[in-house]
Amino acid sequence: VDDAMKAARATLAVTPGLVELITGMVPSLEKLGKKAEGDELFGIGWSAYQKVLTEFPDSPAARNGLAALSANCRRELEKGLKYAREAVKADPGSVTYRETLAEVLFRNGEREQAIEVLTALKADDPRNPLYRRQLIRYRNGALDSPRPDTED
Repeated sequence: VDDAMKAARATLAVTPGLVELITGMVPSLEKLGKKAEGDELFGIGWSAYQKVLTEFPDSPAARNGLAALSANCRRELEKGLKYAREAVKADPGSVTYRETLAEVLFRNGEREQAIEVLTALKADDPRNPLYRRQLIRYRNGALDSPRPDTED
């Protein structure tokens, strides 16, 4: 953990908004009982995107980054849902923003709304295997279950 945190800190010093790194590590750190380390990484990313929003208040990408951090780190879920909705409102055609909205809705326990958003995405891309797995998870999975693209 110490070596991983050292590497993460070095990477985030250069790219503090690296959502994939943060969301990949935080749940694993928590499983290891390292909540403080998870909080640290989440805080770095959250602060970075908050700063972007301060500088670019109309940025749907910054809002989506905050929402993705929220959902996948299971923190600040109410704020994450607000940011996800704002990102989709700003760019309703963005598949990425809609996927994030579905995930935040699910993490907030709003299964039916998450299923509704994901069903619309699946209608646009019926061959997407992730959407099929996500729908199963949204219907039956625990709210803290890992995303199907991360459980392998």
